[in-house]
Amino acid sequence: MKRYQAGENSKGICKDCRAVVATKFAYRDVPFIDGIGIARNVLAGVCTLCDSVVSLPAQSEPQVAHARREAIKRLEAAGRPSNATKPAKMHAETTRSAAEGNIPIKPR
Repeated sequence: MKRYQAGENSKGICKDCRAVVATKFAYRDVPFIDGIGIARNVLAGVCTLCDSVVSLPAQSEPQVAHARREAIKRLEAAGRPSNATKPAKMHAETTRSAAEGNIPIKPR
């Protein structure tokens, strides 16, 4: 597995730009698609044009999985059963503003 560092460059498909774009790896807060929580401060490939999260490298998976388990525990402790008992594939479909909580994320 290739290990990426913050500041390294790559390429990916940006859903917002609808194109193959250059990306730069940076640390971001990335919300889960189903809205149960946020993986905070994970390394992600970010579009250099619109600053949206385009991808997550494999090395971020343990941190994302841990954040998801914690979010499920918090929901269950609050008495709200979670439908998210299985780890879901993380889709990086968010802009930086949404990740920072300025724009609500709509689950699919």
